[in-house]
Amino acid sequence: MDKYRTKKAAAVISALLLLSMQSLQSVSAPADTDSQDEDSRGVFMSRTIHSIVATGLNDHLGVPPYDLGPPFGTFNFAMLGVYNKDGPTPLPITPDTPDSAILATTVHPNFLVIDHKTQADVNPAWLNIPLRDVPINTDFGSVYTLSGPGLLGVRAAGPQDVAQAEPADPITLGQWKKGRGILKVICHSETSAKLKLRVQSLLPHRMYGIGATLGGFHEVPVDQQILQPFTIGGVPHLLVTDEHGDGELDRDISFCPLDPNSTDRTVLVINLLYYSRHQNYGAVPEPVLVNGLWLGLVTHNHLQFPINVTPAQ
Repeated sequence: MDKYRTKKAAAVISALLLLSMQSLQSVSAPADTDSQDEDSRGVFMSRTIHSIVATGLNDHLGVPPYDLGPPFGTFNFAMLGVYNKDGPTPLPITPDTPDSAILATTVHPNFLVIDHKTQADVNPAWLNIPLRDVPINTDFGSVYTLSGPGLLGVRAAGPQDVAQAEPADPITLGQWKKGRGILKVICHSETSAKLKLRVQSLLPHRMYGIGATLGGFHEVPVDQQILQPFTIGGVPHLLVTDEHGDGELDRDISFCPLDPNSTDRTVLVINLLYYSRHQNYGAVPEPVLVNGLWLGLVTHNHLQFPINVTPAQ
């Protein structure tokens, strides 16, 4: 009997020691590399930012959601229009636009003003094109030879035809409005930060790029300030969504976007841009000086994250 009790006690003690060792191992093992890095470097400043659905720069259904600060105020411009089947000019998007409206290319007058251009500088052949039908490159000379109904989805095209990924049906405002995202900005110091972007329900199997809109230089007079696009996080700044329209992107940067004084220009908003032509242009959002592909013709803001702005009054 004593031998039985002794053996049972030894078995219990052995089991407890094994559980204790496993517990210690689980506590000492890091959950993931990112968490370990963040803990070791410390956090100077951080914020989790939820997106708004954008239809342009500081533009939500034609309405400016933010005050960008002086001298810009509630300045905004659209990068999307509504396809106008009865004329050459796209219709503007407003809060009353139905979800069934088909989205199309556009160039907003406010954008032309800040770029010192007029409507005469816009190629009308690129206006009012449904986003699924924007011309793409099909040869080594960058000649736009395939667009419109000719650019079929892969299910309808031949085995070796030029085609676009499915879904390839027209993009509606209702689809566009489903997109959402969360951006986590973790600043370890004024010269070190990490961006963690997670997006959902965007356009499936499509190319997006992250960028920022900068305000003026701190030391420049207010009346001389200009807005400037910036490829935040370096190139490539791209993500391609999966079949659900989901995607993610992580980037390290050498300043803290949350602290306007950590660099010479304030980051006003961070944008997620849709490339309707299915190609990227390096460190710039579009090749405007080469062939006049202005914002709204091949590049369209889908999500916007407020950084150093206030709600519009």
